[in-house]
Amino acid sequence: MDNDPLVLRMLERNINGSGAPVEVAWTASSAVDALSRRTPDMVLTDLQMPGVDGAELARRMHAASPGIPVVGITAFAIEQPTRAEHDDSSPFAAVLDKIIPTPDLLAELARISGNASMLAWLAGESAAKPLSDQELEVMRLYTDGLTNEAIAHRMHVGLTTVKTYARRAFEKLGTHSRTEAVIACLRRGLI
Repeated sequence: MDNDPLVLRMLERNINGSGAPVEVAWTASSAVDALSRRTPDMVLTDLQMPGVDGAELARRMHAASPGIPVVGITAFAIEQPTRAEHDDSSPFAAVLDKIIPTPDLLAELARISGNASMLAWLAGESAAKPLSDQELEVMRLYTDGLTNEAIAHRMHVGLTTVKTYARRAFEKLGTHSRTEAVIACLRRGLI
């Protein structure tokens, strides 16, 4: 659930596009009602929504089905994923940054849920899509603040080639922008 329909559609598309099944609930009551049809492995909800916020939704989900981990997401700055596992007062298993790249989001959700088949699938996905040396070099140079033109000059290749390396890296990382790709590389220890 998310208070912004565009963000919700993007999350749904990105998660479904990765092969992981997702069901979208547009309201807190429809999310709780969905529990009567099937029990999800996990619930992902925005923290700030009109009417019922994410914390209240998490409490309602726990009341309806106590074993389901609920993960909050937020656009507000957080230094790193907040682990709520040691905080008995928190209704969340964790709180994540909304701009987390899809592969990193899925990895974190799999870790939190403990879903072995999802963890195995993610391991296969990440192993199947390593970045080439050239794609990594473009990501490194992005961290230095270089433009595509400057990178082309530095790497002695054409501008189109740099854009191709970047596009391929974005696809492999499941990201949509230079910033997301660099963050994904940093989080994974690639650069």
